[in-house]
Amino acid sequence: EEIVGEIQDEYDEEEMPIQKLDDGVWRVMGKVTIDDVSNLLDTDLPSEEADTIGGLIYQLAGAIPKPGYSVELEDGILLIVEEIDGQRIKSIKVVKKSE
Repeated sequence: EEIVGEIQDEYDEEEMPIQKLDDGVWRVMGKVTIDDVSNLLDTDLPSEEADTIGGLIYQLAGAIPKPGYSVELEDGILLIVEEIDGQRIKSIKVVKKSE
């Protein structure tokens, strides 16, 4: 038997999946579903090929994005990769530009 990956204990801080940073600005963990982010932003993000917001960025980038990679979607939504862990997108800054 083999255990792979990090083991959490009672001293590890649990990161909030979605944190509001400012008006119209959030930090979102890459594992958050596209549906949850769509509901947060009151819009419909494309979800044909991916289930998570991190997967959506992979799909749009076509490769492993680096921190700082950004993509602008319809409705003035800007997704900026903040943190990568190996090949996994750990956190994304989501900005909804005011209309």
